[in-house]
Amino acid sequence: MAQKRALVASVLLAVNASEFFTQDVEDMPVGGSFVNASATAAAASVEVEEEIRAACRALGKTEAQLSAWVSKKYGAAGVRELTEADRREVLSMLRGMVAKRAA
Repeated sequence: MAQKRALVASVLLAVNASEFFTQDVEDMPVGGSFVNASATAAAASVEVEEEIRAACRALGKTEAQLSAWVSKKYGAAGVRELTEADRREVLSMLRGMVAKRAA
């Protein structure tokens, strides 16, 4: 079973499909109870939002500037209004900008 999960995990990572598929998270016990898949997704979403905000701070941008850019590019009122795919796209772009600035 461990080999099977490892294979699935490597394929999900290799094709960047982990946002679309999961390895039955709700079936795995954590601390004696079962994981709530929606709570796990919500926690991951908040984590991505925080990473976006941290990347903006690293670039010297304000929350207002981030919201204005998100509104212009995606038509959303803010980061929380973005779809998960859009959040990941924004985070990827910001990470690239941070890396470029660091180089």
